[in-house]
Amino acid sequence: MRPEVFILAVPQSTKSFAVWLLCLLCLAGAASAQTGPTITQQPQSQTVTVGSAAIFSVGVDGTPPFYYQWGFYPTFPSFAFISGQETAALSGQTNSTLTIEAESSLNDGTYEVVVTNLYGSLTSSGATLDVQAKQTFAPVWKATTAPNLLWSCIASSADGTILTAVAHGDYVYSSTNSGGEWISNNVPSAENLTSIAVSPDGAVWAAEEPFSDEGLFISTDAGATWQESTNIHDISSVVFSPDGARMVVEGFDYLYTTTNSGATWSRIPNGGDMEFVLSGDGTEILASAQASVLLSTNAGASWFSVLGLGDSGFGTVTCSADGSRFTACGGSSRIFLSTNTGGSWYSAGLKVQSWGVLIDASSVDSSRLVAANQDAIGIYSSTDFGATWTTNSVPSGVYPKQLVFSQDGTRLAGIGAANGVVSIYTAEWPPNLLIQPAAGSIAISWPAPSTGFVLQQTIDATLTNWANVHVTPVVSNYYNFVTVPASSNSTLFRLVGLSY
Repeated sequence: MRPEVFILAVPQSTKSFAVWLLCLLCLAGAASAQTGPTITQQPQSQTVTVGSAAIFSVGVDGTPPFYYQWGFYPTFPSFAFISGQETAALSGQTNSTLTIEAESSLNDGTYEVVVTNLYGSLTSSGATLDVQAKQTFAPVWKATTAPNLLWSCIASSADGTILTAVAHGDYVYSSTNSGGEWISNNVPSAENLTSIAVSPDGAVWAAEEPFSDEGLFISTDAGATWQESTNIHDISSVVFSPDGARMVVEGFDYLYTTTNSGATWSRIPNGGDMEFVLSGDGTEILASAQASVLLSTNAGASWFSVLGLGDSGFGTVTCSADGSRFTACGGSSRIFLSTNTGGSWYSAGLKVQSWGVLIDASSVDSSRLVAANQDAIGIYSSTDFGATWTTNSVPSGVYPKQLVFSQDGTRLAGIGAANGVVSIYTAEWPPNLLIQPAAGSIAISWPAPSTGFVLQQTIDATLTNWANVHVTPVVSNYYNFVTVPASSNSTLFRLVGLSY
């Protein structure tokens, strides 16, 4: 309690002294009534859906005025918080109530308030906020007819219709109908292929045999014939850029790049023990290298670190075609996200316990993500770059081992193991349709290529007479764009194609 000092003149007469004593007792009583804050109502924990508001409040007793400061301890902290650099205080939140607009599970955590007056300070109990994703469409995974081999790697064309996969030994199989049927494409003289990549158009394939004299095999006719690349040895992975113009191969101490399907190669130092992905034209290369995530903005000529976690290692990484959005699976069992080319990172709000070795994949614009734990059953998907996640339907007992996306995010494929049997699984996911009114027209867009989907319109959703929109889409930055004249009637648009 804050001490109070009173200065009084003492009267000389007895009667006056009695009056003085009574005044002193009254003042002493008033002073003792000046108390620090006590909390009469604690903030309450809440569960809300994305897009809703959570309101926390605190009831206080004591001597006013009171001063409030709300704090937040996130369940899914930013990288700065993991490094101990982020404070818990919420700037500007100094009232008895706190309103949180629940934008994503990144708002998950514990909220508390410190109440202060002239006579003391007190911290409330913590109230938790649990933000639940809205019920959205989630891919349903199904086993394909691929033979049950020891599959080690699968790759997809841009539209997801062409899949190629390798199994331990010299097995190469492919499908031209998104996994519906499979044929063998054996590679002569190969003995132990472990990974494969396919160009966006599905014509050029590259299969690698790690740390051997052979190393890299390339087909420029969709697996009909193969040529051994005699200049590349001791390799461990191969990747195409999303535009198909560049292929990058990781060697023991170098990265090798080609822009002519392997006819000629350029050798770049600083390769070795990395898992990497390319931006749209291959200018940016994002790589996980043990305890760091590295970035090159000049096709591998030079590198710098954009994320590090001490002794913890990183797994798979993804990169959007424009080179702005990155994901990295980190050693602290989290997926880290960046929306500014690695300038800053935050943790994805993925609500899964006991995550170990993480794997993830993304559509070409990174709006869609899928993630899984190699040591547990379950696949999770996001349509908003990791802000919210939805559980996928996975066949019973399947442990995911690898995930791949078509560029438009409509088709997925993966390798999974169940009861000692390794199989190939696929899933389909309808594209998002974006509609933007403009002066006298309507701009409509959706991810490219979205093969098999047709744009339709109607003025009455209760009718069955949807009509095709006979405007050829213009493809730009991996999106289909259509502009139609505005109508005086309300017009509805949809994409139809695959069955959902």
